[in-house]
Amino acid sequence: MCKAYASFAAKLASNVLGSGIRVPNIDRIGINIPVGDVLKSDAGRLERSCGAASKRCGLQALRTFPVRGRSSMRRCRRPCRRMKPGQCMNMDDATPLQQRIPAHWDGLSASERKLAHLLMQPGFSLTGFQAAELAALAEVSRACTARFFQKIGYEGFHQARRLERDLSGNSPLERTPAAGKPPAKGRRRAADAPRGAQAWQEHTRAQKEQLDDLHGAVGATQIDAAVGLLFKAPRVYVLGLRASHVLATYAQALWLQLRHDVHLLGDAAARPSELLSQVRPGDLLVAFDFRRRSSQLLPLMRAAARREARQLLVSDTAISDAVKLADASLCCPNPRHYLFDSHIAAFSLIHFVSTQIAARYPQQVRRRLADIEDLHNQLADIEGPRGAASTRT
Repeated sequence: MCKAYASFAAKLASNVLGSGIRVPNIDRIGINIPVGDVLKSDAGRLERSCGAASKRCGLQALRTFPVRGRSSMRRCRRPCRRMKPGQCMNMDDATPLQQRIPAHWDGLSASERKLAHLLMQPGFSLTGFQAAELAALAEVSRACTARFFQKIGYEGFHQARRLERDLSGNSPLERTPAAGKPPAKGRRRAADAPRGAQAWQEHTRAQKEQLDDLHGAVGATQIDAAVGLLFKAPRVYVLGLRASHVLATYAQALWLQLRHDVHLLGDAAARPSELLSQVRPGDLLVAFDFRRRSSQLLPLMRAAARREARQLLVSDTAISDAVKLADASLCCPNPRHYLFDSHIAAFSLIHFVSTQIAARYPQQVRRRLADIEDLHNQLADIEGPRGAASTRT
């Protein structure tokens, strides 16, 4: 995430009018970059949109980001009266929410910054919330929520949510370029998309960036907590629906080699109710919740909670109803610029958690692996040199 903001800051710094300003308390939302003054090109845009009033304002008005007309023109003796709510400089429909907030941070009130903190959480998606729900989640008023979205350049909450949906696209169909139709703002045309070696290079670069983002999104203490939950629970049940099912299958295959009683809750027979009936107090449910989400996940998590099971959530969003139900959660980056979602970060996290279980509980894990190897040797079910069972699990 920080790389995106660093790039944004570099663009600003190359066009600033002055030496730049620093956004106060920006470290609270995980960003530590200086934000420069307004781009030179915006000076002309402001004059064109606001007329003579903006000329009287002079450069003093341009030393801050004007966000809502009269009240936002700091140090301006004659503020512009023609700038409409939601109108801001250097912001168009293709500018994502995560770039708008740092640019307007200095003009936000304390309550509005509480909402900004929420929206800047890794993996947070605005598209699944109503305005009232968002206000309640951030513990601010609905009026504050409305002012916030106008200050960062939207007409209101509904426009912000619609544009976020347009920029992201929730299904592979929506992310597929439609033949004969212009692409949505922020997306390139199919004819302009890279091909061949260039496409492969961009793909591998994006995958590396996703792994870098994972390191920033999940801390060592979170992983340690997950490792403890996974190994100490009497029984572990792993649940993943739709696209998350392959992640749950991979996790169960690794963890079953490290400890006993690791069960896949949603198996090929699709019988989660029967398997969930076996859950007892103190057992652990590990739920994988990635786009596109199944409506059945929350009922299953609530049922596990009623049976007093502990819950670990691995998801691509930091704030959701599923996060509230979980005892611990791990948030994996899941960018939307692919035709299909990329789960490389989630696979990497599962693999690392598995190695950490083996590192923290070496004796117990070694006994488990030795027992598995004895069975492989008895059954000769794994091919090895000269037809003997190999020493691999």
